[in-house]
Amino acid sequence: MNENLLMTLLRALGSLRLAAALLILVLVAMGFATIAEKNQSTEYALANYYLSSWFIALLTIMCVNILAAVIVRYPFPKHKMGFIITHLGIILTLGGALMTYFLGVNGNITLAEGEQRSEFVLSGDQLNIYRGNTLISKIDLGEYGMGGFESEDNLSIEPIAFAENMAIEPLAYLPHSKPRSVVTNNAPRESHALHVKFILGAHEHEMWLFEDRKEVVDGLGATYVVAKDDIELGQLMSRKASGDGVSIGHVYVTISGNRYKLNVEECMDTPKSIEQTGYSIKVLRYMPQARVAAKGGVENVSDKPINPAIEVELTSDQSNEKRIAFAKYPNLGSMHGEEDPEIKVVFEASGASMPDSPIAIVQGPNGDLYGRFTLSRGQVVTAELPRQERVNTPISAVSLEVLQQFDRAMAGIEMVEPEGIVKNRVPAVQVRITAGENPPSELWLRKYRAMPVNIDGVSYNFAYLTKQADLGFTIRLNDFKKTTYPGTGAPRSFESNITIIDPSNGEEETRLIKMNHPTEYGGYTFFQSSYDQSRDAERSTLSVARDPGMNVAFAGYIVLIAGMIIVMLTRAQEHKLEMELLEAMDQGD
Repeated sequence: MNENLLMTLLRALGSLRLAAALLILVLVAMGFATIAEKNQSTEYALANYYLSSWFIALLTIMCVNILAAVIVRYPFPKHKMGFIITHLGIILTLGGALMTYFLGVNGNITLAEGEQRSEFVLSGDQLNIYRGNTLISKIDLGEYGMGGFESEDNLSIEPIAFAENMAIEPLAYLPHSKPRSVVTNNAPRESHALHVKFILGAHEHEMWLFEDRKEVVDGLGATYVVAKDDIELGQLMSRKASGDGVSIGHVYVTISGNRYKLNVEECMDTPKSIEQTGYSIKVLRYMPQARVAAKGGVENVSDKPINPAIEVELTSDQSNEKRIAFAKYPNLGSMHGEEDPEIKVVFEASGASMPDSPIAIVQGPNGDLYGRFTLSRGQVVTAELPRQERVNTPISAVSLEVLQQFDRAMAGIEMVEPEGIVKNRVPAVQVRITAGENPPSELWLRKYRAMPVNIDGVSYNFAYLTKQADLGFTIRLNDFKKTTYPGTGAPRSFESNITIIDPSNGEEETRLIKMNHPTEYGGYTFFQSSYDQSRDAERSTLSVARDPGMNVAFAGYIVLIAGMIIVMLTRAQEHKLEMELLEAMDQGD
């Protein structure tokens, strides 16, 4: 009874109908994967189809179906040997594919000439934490369900320790991310800001006004200043428009949501440290009338403060960057995508005094708000401003409403998932950092962008990167060559001359890797994959693979071909015997 039940089960598993159904499902899945690869990306097709758990399960069931079909035909008659060998070839091929999926390694390594590395990049995601320039912790994000194409709003992961009394807790994950500016009221120090709605005719504009910062709404200047006492309040409310200031002005630097104010003159001779951020700033030059030069760059053409700008140098342990900040166009760099949105530099020239804007909102020492409006003929009108109530200003067709008032305002960046298809996606993970008795801080980490964080005066960097693995030896790129077809710029071939440095035996070997001519070392195979000429130096990208299922799959191909040949020969022999039998029967009649 048990044997009969087993054979019934094996016949069901090895049935031709099941094989046909499985084959149709695989073909349909591959069709959808091809469409997804065209409309989305190769990465999306691999993650959601070819390397997905359900597709691997489908291939595994197909293996079971073929194996069962072979078993139920035991003992094997001689004329069925071709059929059996063919099926064994298919099983070996699928088995090799499954071995590659579960046991194989596939990544890449990119090198510039003269550069050497001992790690290569894998397909997974990880979080690297640095103290200064020293890597102190690696966290495999794939173990916590991140790195795919599904958003996770509440990960519910226990805090992960990365140093003594310090831990990081992943909170949310976005497969695609787009930065959006936000303002919160939880800055560690006093910082004032107003959320104001401006109504200009039929148009409404909402914006945040930060203390001592000029904003422009539909061509109309607006500022927000805070008086420390009643005397200063009186001076601000009665002050007439002023001419040029005594000093050049101020430079405002926003780092990780915190805003710092420095005098331009203090930063001109030597770099000025920006409190405990780990950054310093130096003003390299002041340009009263800056303009774009004919050959590129920015130049000064006059001593009159018509379009004032400064060039600054921001320095930290991790970077050294130069920026140009225009007083009249504070968002110029970010509009063109040329600046890191998490670090912002704004120049306020003293010649454009904040209270001399057409609209100035002044906050008294008790938190009360007042409006100071400068009309076209220079007349100044003042009025008290209630909160959350629309106020008509003396400026024609302009009214405003104060929506929110923060005394610890902090400008930050939050991540949202963009709509539609995103081919070049940038994932992001939200984390909470706890350190001793300090209040926890939350921040978003975008992939390939390091986030500096100052903890108790020590500079840390959190970087969301692609997962890396150690080779066990070092590869140095000695030379990269590319040849093109004559008369065109189309690449014909490219090759990398590398040196392999193995610390286990102290030996060095020079290898040449060409297209379709890989090299093997340490259990890995290195292929010439691609190159990059978009940066200062040419960079060569080598694919790194370790495929334990390759030989099994190749053996499967050989067995499959042999089985098909045997099937054809067997059928030809059977056909010949049938013809001889028919001929003998005809002669007998």
